[in-house]
Amino acid sequence: MNKLWIVATVLLAACTQAAEKAVEEVRPVRVVTIGVAESTRRVEYAGEVRARYETRLAFRVGGKITERLVDTGATVRRGQPVARIDAADLTLAVASAKAQVASLESETALADAEYKRYRDLREKNFISQAEFDRRASTLSTAQSRLAAARAQERQAANQVGYTTLVAETAGVITAVEAEAGQVVAAGQTVAKIAQPGEKEVVLAIPESQVQFIQNSAAITIMLNATPGKTWKGRLRELSPAADPATRTYPARITILEAADDVDLGMSARAVVGRPAARRSASRSRFPRCTRAARARRCMWWAPTAPCSPSR
Repeated sequence: MNKLWIVATVLLAACTQAAEKAVEEVRPVRVVTIGVAESTRRVEYAGEVRARYETRLAFRVGGKITERLVDTGATVRRGQPVARIDAADLTLAVASAKAQVASLESETALADAEYKRYRDLREKNFISQAEFDRRASTLSTAQSRLAAARAQERQAANQVGYTTLVAETAGVITAVEAEAGQVVAAGQTVAKIAQPGEKEVVLAIPESQVQFIQNSAAITIMLNATPGKTWKGRLRELSPAADPATRTYPARITILEAADDVDLGMSARAVVGRPAARRSASRSRFPRCTRAARARRCMWWAPTAPCSPSR
C-alpha cells in the first residue's frame, strides 16, 4: 500500500511540473498607429518696423546751414521748412544776373532801332541788301543773348529759393543728419521723413532661405512691445542682390491692417511658414525602437482592415 502511494505521488508531481512548463509567459506589447505626417516648416526672423515710403530730404544747392527747424520725431506738414542755408552768395548771383539782363536790354533796344532805320533806308534803296542783313543779324543776336540772360536770372532766383529746405509731403522726421554750421553739398541728406500709411517689417534673409520665403504660405508678424498680439503679413519685396556687407537679402513684409499702436522703429519678429506638402510627398512616421528591443528586432504590421479591439 505504501508503494502505491509513493508511485501516485511521483506521477502527480511529474504532471504538475509538465503543466507548469506548458504555461507561456504573456509579455506586454506597445502598439502604435502609424499615420501620415505633413511636412511643414516654420522659421522666425528678426526685423524692424519701417514706413513703406521714406524720403531723404536734401538741399538742391550747396552751402552752410544757418538754421535747423525740426528735430527727430517731429511731425511736419507738406511745405513746412526743415532747414535753411546761407543765401548771401546766391543773392549776389541774382543781382549780377539782373544787371546783365539790363545791359542786354539796352543793347537789344539799340539794335532794334538801327534795324528799323536801316530798313527804311533799304526801302528807299539807299543801302545795299548786305548792309541791311548785317543789321538784322545784329538784332537777332542781341535778342538771343537777352533771352539767355533772362533765363540765367530766373535760374539764380530759383537757387535763392532752394536755400530753404521744405518737406515734400506730410510725415514724421525719422532722422536728422546735419546740424547748423555744417557745410553740405547739393544732394547730401539732411533729414529723413517717413510718410504715414503702410508699415513694413524689414528683414535680412540668409541666402540659403531665399527660396523658402518666396514660397511661403503664411507670414505672422509679432512685436516685442505687444506680446500675444499678431498681425498677418505679406511679402512685398525681396531684393535680387545680397547686401555686400552682411551677404543677406533684404526683404520687406507689409503689415496688414497695422493700427496706430504699431510704431516706427519697433523690434518685430516674422514667423514664416512653408506650405504643407502634398499627400504624395508626405512622410510616414514609424515609432523608434527602444534600446532593449534593438538587440532583438522591431517589427511593423500593415493590416488591410482595421483591427477590432479584443476583449
